[in-house]
Amino acid sequence: MADIIRLGHQQNMAQKWYQKASVQTACVSGIFFLVGIAIPYIFKVPKLHEQISRLEKENVEKTAEIQRIETQLVPFKTYALEHYPGTEKEALSQLENKIKGIGYSVDAIKEYTEISKMDFSGSPYNLAPPLQYSSALTKMLEGCYDKKENAYYPLCGDDVEETYKKVIENFPKFPFSYYGLASCLKNKGDASWKSYAEKAVDIFKKTTSIDGHNDQHDQALKILQNWLNMAE
Repeated sequence: MADIIRLGHQQNMAQKWYQKASVQTACVSGIFFLVGIAIPYIFKVPKLHEQISRLEKENVEKTAEIQRIETQLVPFKTYALEHYPGTEKEALSQLENKIKGIGYSVDAIKEYTEISKMDFSGSPYNLAPPLQYSSALTKMLEGCYDKKENAYYPLCGDDVEETYKKVIENFPKFPFSYYGLASCLKNKGDASWKSYAEKAVDIFKKTTSIDGHNDQHDQALKILQNWLNMAE
């Protein structure tokens, strides 16, 4: 009987020791778990401080830039409100459109001043025979038009149409080659004439905005716009 009691006591002691060991193991595991979480966070803290400092610096710089831009806009806002109706936003929008229009005119003048003076033959001069202007463009256009008095009429035919295409390739800013090709394709019932007509109109709108341009640009523009309007 004493042996049985002693054996039970030993088992209770073993069980208590096991339970204590389990608790200690759990505590140690918990500590390691917490340390595993805390250590990366501790290392991240300086980086977070750096990011916060950087963001604060960027915010200050952006705020200063906004203030600088707003200061520069003051004269534009004043001008817009004095010259255009509506709210500040509406007035500034109208001023923006005006500035864009001026920019468009400046670009046109810079790129198309020389072109604007040319007639259908590619000559910038209205010379009376026997005087004649000659250039790579005028030579390419020979045989592509008929001239009666001061008016030019585009000729058509497979060879002529190919010449127009070559002129377009070599002199893409010259509008009369698009006009001549559009005329020929339209007469043939080829729907692609519209794309050439639209390109010519786009160029003629630039050239006719330039002082001193050749009157033939106005005439060709009017004809093309009529064709396109009728095709709608």
